[in-house]
Amino acid sequence: MCNAKSKTILYVGPIGKNWIDDCIPHEARVEFLESTNILRHISSIRFLFFFCFNFFRDFSYVVRYPRSLAQLSALDAQKKDLILSCSDNWPWLQYYSSRRSSPTFLVQNATRKCSERRKKFSPILSTYVAWGEIENVIFRTCSISVKNFYPVGSLKLGVAFEKYRDSVSHAKKDIVFISQFRPTKGFMEPSSFDPKEIDSVINKYQQISFQLVHDFARKNNREVTVISKTRGPVHYQLEKDYFANLACEYDFEFIAGDKEKREFDTYFSCFSANVIVSLSSSLAFEMLAAGKKVLFTGSGLDNFPAQFDVEAYFDALPREVKLEEQSLDHFNRKLLELESLSELDFQALVLGPARSIVNFYTEELPQHRIKSILHQKLQITS
Repeated sequence: MCNAKSKTILYVGPIGKNWIDDCIPHEARVEFLESTNILRHISSIRFLFFFCFNFFRDFSYVVRYPRSLAQLSALDAQKKDLILSCSDNWPWLQYYSSRRSSPTFLVQNATRKCSERRKKFSPILSTYVAWGEIENVIFRTCSISVKNFYPVGSLKLGVAFEKYRDSVSHAKKDIVFISQFRPTKGFMEPSSFDPKEIDSVINKYQQISFQLVHDFARKNNREVTVISKTRGPVHYQLEKDYFANLACEYDFEFIAGDKEKREFDTYFSCFSANVIVSLSSSLAFEMLAAGKKVLFTGSGLDNFPAQFDVEAYFDALPREVKLEEQSLDHFNRKLLELESLSELDFQALVLGPARSIVNFYTEELPQHRIKSILHQKLQITS
């Protein structure tokens, strides 16, 4: 028998810290460790012990990545029964999970490029909490071995859905466009286009996509809602001005997604949408699995799928949700066809393929599935 709160889960990293409590068994308690506060631990005796010990134990790794010595030592110095993190692409944390006995659950928080995994991911992952079964296929393609693979779905999607379902009604939206804006030179200075700079290329494709949405909305009398990519008040106006310039005085609604105050506003807007348009946003894949009508424009723009390494995701989806050519007539036809489909017909068409990417069932939401897994792993008894 375990006393209540006798098990400690150490949550590592900033992503998800505002909602992860909804994914934790009630019998466990959570402590937080962010990379920014690791320096707070350097004066502890445990940290100093592991700092010296790990220099020899992990010598070959810390010589290549000197900053990892403090990170690994801070983690070793914490008293914990299990480590949980949505910073699944942190190489030092992946290394830790494969070299330590402490159970370490890395949680997927976005779609991941195969090229990114080959460059940044450890060849061995101890435990990976994935969005869907397709991730295991991609891992094998990238020669990455996962010892324990749990395709539970997107935790944040599940938490957002539950909050949306339990909240007051939200105003319906015609078209939601998911922004992929970043406050960088590639977006802010489009005249200085650099084909080798990723933000310049994304900006080029996003301008084409938004122009298609803009022209469709004008022609068919639709209202457009843009949901932000930026997650802080410093950059909201920059992003809004960017789209205002593209909209050419056509009115649109702008939804900010402040991580501290409006964590789920972008999700709520998508849940309220009639149709969603996106290049290849992770949020769009989440929404498709939740049964929302989504049109991916990236699939029909030049060499976008190969250039941005999203072919595995696009290939899994039916043609009805993918743009196939870059023309307004084609875009109009695809979007009107989506609008005309009943929800039942649309979901019958896409939910199977979509859930291979993001496993999502309202009967058992992802946060409740991970709770059960963590409960069993911690061997908590009531």
